[in-house]
Amino acid sequence: SEFFCFIGNRASGEGTLFAQEPPFGQYLSFFFDASRSEGNLRITWDLGKNFRRGERLTLDPVTVSEGLCTKLLERWADSVARREKLSFNQSMRVGWCSWYRYFTKIDPDLILSDLHEAKKRRIPFDFFQIDDGWQRCVGDWLALKPSFSGRMRELADEIRSAGFAPGLWLAPFITTRKSPAFSKPGWVLRDEKGKPVTAGWNPNWGGPFSLPFYALDITNPEVQDYIRTVISAVTKEWGFSYLKLDFLYAASLPGVRCDMSLTRAEVLREGLSLIRECAPGAVILGCGAPLSASVGLVDAMRIGCDVSPRWKENPIERLLSSDSNLSTEGAIRSTFVRSFMDKRFWINDPDCLMLRSSGTKLSIAERRTLFHAILTAGGMLVLSDSLSRYGAKETGLVIRALDLFKKTSKGKTRALDLLEQKTLELFYNDRGYLCLCNFGEKPEVVIFSKADLARCGVEADVLVDVGSGESFEIKGETVFRLGAHDSRMFRIEV
Repeated sequence: SEFFCFIGNRASGEGTLFAQEPPFGQYLSFFFDASRSEGNLRITWDLGKNFRRGERLTLDPVTVSEGLCTKLLERWADSVARREKLSFNQSMRVGWCSWYRYFTKIDPDLILSDLHEAKKRRIPFDFFQIDDGWQRCVGDWLALKPSFSGRMRELADEIRSAGFAPGLWLAPFITTRKSPAFSKPGWVLRDEKGKPVTAGWNPNWGGPFSLPFYALDITNPEVQDYIRTVISAVTKEWGFSYLKLDFLYAASLPGVRCDMSLTRAEVLREGLSLIRECAPGAVILGCGAPLSASVGLVDAMRIGCDVSPRWKENPIERLLSSDSNLSTEGAIRSTFVRSFMDKRFWINDPDCLMLRSSGTKLSIAERRTLFHAILTAGGMLVLSDSLSRYGAKETGLVIRALDLFKKTSKGKTRALDLLEQKTLELFYNDRGYLCLCNFGEKPEVVIFSKADLARCGVEADVLVDVGSGESFEIKGETVFRLGAHDSRMFRIEV
C-alpha cells in the first residue's frame, strides 16, 4: 500500500492504521508479510535525491492508531486537513466534459453544439470543459489543431457567456517525440544511461501500438519557464479558469534531474506550486497524480482510474498488462474506498457520468450503478455525453441527478463494508442516503436489519428507493435482490 495502510479484522472492522503525515515530502510504501506467525510490516521512504556532505533530511512521520477502519481514516484525514489548514475551491462541482463521447475527435463546432444544448436545456453546469484533442500534439501546447487555431478565446468567451466556467484539459509534465520540447537539450527526464524516461503509452495519440510519451524534467529552469508561458496563455490570453491537469505522475518518475536536491515527491509539489503561482484564480483538478504529494495543491482530485464505456478492462489492455486499468467497475470501487478523502483533502472526482444508451457497452444495470455511485459519493457530477442526442428519458435522468446531487454533495460518505471481501458493497452518505451495489457476475441477495445498520453507524426506520419511490420498513431482516452489476439507492427516513 502507499500513503496509508490498514491491517485489521475483517469481521469486526477493527485494527491498526499506519498513515503518512505532512509535509508529504517523500513517497511512503507499506509492505505487509503475513506468512510469518506474527506478521511483518516494512515501511519504505522513497527519496530519489542526492545529498550534500553533512546534509540531514527529516522523514515524514507515520502515525499509528487503533480502532475501526472507517473511523480511523476519517479521523486521520480530518487531522491533516485541520493542521495543514487545507482549503480548496468547492464551487466547481457540476460540469460537462467532451472526453467520453468524442475522445480526441473534437472540433469547435462540436463543443459549441453541446454548449448550446446545455444552455437551451437550462442545465446548471458550474463548468464546461474541453478535453484532449484541441492541441496539435501532446507537449506542444501552444500549437493548436487547425480547427482550433485562433478560436480558443472565442470558445472560452462563449462558455462564459452561457453562464459556465470555461475548462481545458492539458498534461503539462509530459511530451511526445512530435513536440519540439522532446529535442530541446535537458528538457526530457533521462535515466542513468541517458535514455529518455518513458512515462507511458496512449493509443489515443497514435493507434493501439502507439509510440511512448515521455516525462519532462520540471526542475530544469527552461522547462519551468515554458510551463509558466503555457499556463499564462491558457488562463490569461485564452481565458480558461478551470484546468484538468493529467498524467501528473510523470513529474515524479525516477531519473537524473537538473536539480537532484529534491525528493521525487518534492518535485511534483514544486511543479504543482509553479502552476498555482501562474494561475492563482484557476480551479485545478489533478488527474493521474500521486495522492500524498498533491494534498494542499489541488482543488479536486481524480481518486481512481478512468471510467469507460465498458464495465471491465479492455481485453487488449489486459493482454498488454496495461497499468491504466480503465474500467467503470474499478472507478466505482476506488470512489468507495477513497470516499473519506472527499471534502477533507480536496473534492473527490469519481470521473464522468454516462447516461447514453448508444455508443456504450455498459448495460442498463451498469449505467444505473454508475449513476447511483456518483450521486451517493457527493463529490463531483460531470456529464460526458452528446447532449443533443438526449431524449426525454436521459433529460429526465439529468434533472433527477441534479436534484439529488444538491443534497448528497453537502454530505460526507463512507464505505460501510470496507474490509469485507464479497461482491456486495454498502455506501453511505450522511445526508441520509444508502447505496447497495452488486459487483458480482451473478445475482446476489443482501439481508440486513436495523441492528446491522446501527452497527455501521446508520440509524434507519424506512428506506425509500430514489428511483421508484417504493418504501421498505426496517425492522427484522430486510431482503433485497440485486442483479449482476446492479444497484439500488435509498433515501433514509428515521
